[in-house]
Amino acid sequence: MNRIIWLEDNSSNIIEEIVVCQKYNYTVKICQQPRQLISNLIEYGNEVRLVIIDIMLRGVIGLDDIGITDSDTDRGFRAGWNIIDRVLRPNSVAYLPSSIKSIDRKIPVLIVSTKPIREKDNKIINYFNERYPESPKIIYIEKNQMDDSNEVAIEKFEQYIKNL
Repeated sequence: MNRIIWLEDNSSNIIEEIVVCQKYNYTVKICQQPRQLISNLIEYGNEVRLVIIDIMLRGVIGLDDIGITDSDTDRGFRAGWNIIDRVLRPNSVAYLPSSIKSIDRKIPVLIVSTKPIREKDNKIINYFNERYPESPKIIYIEKNQMDDSNEVAIEKFEQYIKNL
């Protein structure tokens, strides 16, 4: 089975995207907390074809529940960046909890967020991509929910999923 693990605090925001994933025969597992993400990555292992991350996870105040006590999520506004930095593309796995050490760092990561991407965000993404050059590049799709312009984001999303 081909699975997509999606870390998203508000699953009602991603209904269209889930339909796209299902169209291309992916099963989507939605996680609202980092510990659920870790658990699913371990449970489904090599069935996972993609991890999708939302940057702003308002319910994620810290990463203590996965054994990382020194991570500042800025009250959830930077939680997604922290998950990428400390779990999916860490600088070193040496000091991580053993459950996190075993996660495959070559799983593609897609960021889907309503947060507008800034130059600073592009630099962060480039940093992660340089840190793991053997892994697929992290891609950022900005989703606009304020008007009908979300069609462009859905088209980009579908193209990414289709080519996965």
